[in-house]
Amino acid sequence: TSNIKHQTSNIKHQASSIKHQTSNIKHQTSNIKHQASSIKHQTSSIKHQISNIKHQTSNIKHQTSNISLI
Repeated sequence: TSNIKHQTSNIKHQASSIKHQTSNIKHQTSNIKHQASSIKHQTSSIKHQISNIKHQTSNIKHQTSNISLI
């Protein structure tokens, strides 16, 4: 009977441990999703910055061309 009690107690502890681990996995998964979203936004921002640099470079070329005409 003592063994059965100990085994039952062990099973309860293991079940509790599984619940906590499952909860941790859910939180980690949520964190990963948020990080992925953040990376997407940062990538979009980088693309816009590159586009801006291209436009500024083009503007500089036009201005340089205009100066040489003076």
